[in-house]
Amino acid sequence: MLRKASRENIVVDLTNLYDHFFVTTGECKAKITAARLPYFDGDYWPGAAEDLINQFRLEEDGRKLNKKGTIKKTITKRALKASGQSDLSANASKDLLLMHKLGETICPMREDFIMVHLQHCCTHCCILMVSGNRWVCAMRQN
Repeated sequence: MLRKASRENIVVDLTNLYDHFFVTTGECKAKITAARLPYFDGDYWPGAAEDLINQFRLEEDGRKLNKKGTIKKTITKRALKASGQSDLSANASKDLLLMHKLGETICPMREDFIMVHLQHCCTHCCILMVSGNRWVCAMRQN
């Protein structure tokens, strides 16, 4: 059904969640965060993300109780800068760690998370194109 819709230009592109959000391409400059992932109630990944967040909180609470000899699990500001992040706050560090762990979780079953694109999006800023199928991105010219 999806292949037929693609041939009839109803569907613009078929991909999977992992390849679209977790595999970085050289051209896309948009910062992918957990808030930008498609969220539908009852899906697998939101439950996995909530479990990871709870795990991070428990580890953080454990570190607060036992400060001796623990390994810091948050990402350093140097690592955030190296990954191209401009926001160096603790929340950005947690979001990047969540995306990394979520990518590791989803990777083995990536073909099960089908994404059907009904509109074109900019390959530079990842904003959906509301009208037409090609445009010039204002961010690219900066």
